[in-house]
Amino acid sequence: MTSRAPARVLDACALIAFFRAEQGWRRVAASIRRGHASIHAVNLCEVFYDALRSGDDRRADTVWGTVARMGLVVHRDMDDAFLAAVGRWKVRHRISLADAFALALAERLEAVLQTTDHSEFDPIDREGEIRFEWLR
Repeated sequence: MTSRAPARVLDACALIAFFRAEQGWRRVAASIRRGHASIHAVNLCEVFYDALRSGDDRRADTVWGTVARMGLVVHRDMDDAFLAAVGRWKVRHRISLADAFALALAERLEAVLQTTDHSEFDPIDREGEIRFEWLR
């Protein structure tokens, strides 16, 4: 019996680290290459926004195509149960709305959340509700 690595959900910080070749980017690449990585469209929009904010419109425009070519699965879950989970994460932990989407997707997929965002997720990690893979 072969044991398969658990699925990974990337938050925006993880994918930004990948695009910038920051610490942990190789682990993100490995998750994507193995076909184990997903991201919510809201978090992908954050990555696009980050590139636009940096003033690099050309790089921002390549985000969508690059993600499609890499095989990263983009989830667009917006059903009532999913949105209720997003709301619960947001209220319980006073986190950004986009981070609540990443948590709800990780919860739904029973996946590990790959991130660099200690400021938002350390308290949640201590509670043990979601498994995290810290990239730095």
